[in-house]
Amino acid sequence: MSAIPPSTATRVRGPGRPVATTSDVRHRILLDRLGDELERDAWLRLPEVDALRAHDRAQGTDYANTAIAWLDATGDIASAAARLKLHPNTLRHRLRRIRELFHLELDDPDVRLAAWLELRRAAPADGSVRRAAEPGRG
Repeated sequence: MSAIPPSTATRVRGPGRPVATTSDVRHRILLDRLGDELERDAWLRLPEVDALRAHDRAQGTDYANTAIAWLDATGDIASAAARLKLHPNTLRHRLRRIRELFHLELDDPDVRLAAWLELRRAAPADGSVRRAAEPGRG
């Protein structure tokens, strides 16, 4: 049996925390490996997500965090809006803009999964979501 290569799966634990067992981190290892494939083979990535992230960088918008919060909340607008400290209508508006600007089909469960994986891969390691950008910035 080959050794499991180092991964970000075990970095979730902080100093003084117990060592993780395979059962504790199996899901993280799977997600890390899928993310590694996205890094190795760029053609696997959704161009819509790349465009969204580039837009955020260039324009100072916060569409990536908006999408991550909504996807993490499994589509629960109230929960995602609270996490982002936004009014639910602002979140709905941003989701509409994501669909319009980037043609990201968030109604398709396969696209949601792929987009979530790509966006989470690029998110901070602790899984946190930054506070949303100021009003008028996206």
